Amino acid sequence: MATQGGQMQPGSPMGPANALSQYKAYVRANPAQIKRAEEMGRLGAMLLPVGRLGEYSELINELFYAILGLVGAFHDHLIHGQEQARLSFHRLRVLLNLLSHTEV
Repeated sequence: MATQGGQMQPGSPMGPANALSQYKAYVRANPAQIKRAEEMGRLGAMLLPVGRLGEYSELINELFYAILGLVGAFHDHLIHGQEQARLSFHRLRVLLNLLSHTEV
């Protein structure tokens, strides 16, 4: 293991940079599985009992959807490249702009 004084070295096989590159390679190699996992995450968010999460349950639910959207945009960037990512981020920008004008 490439550690020095209990700290991981940046180029070590188990370092964060290598983990991210492995994740990116996995996403590019398995786009169908990634999309299915994203859909399952959205389905899980829909099935969450909103009232059982307490006072901030709606906020938690919206946060979960927002994270899923950002992860989906990141995956689109990895799978389809720069053009698709621009489209996804444009859609996200429009959605966030719409939400900023909505009163809760």
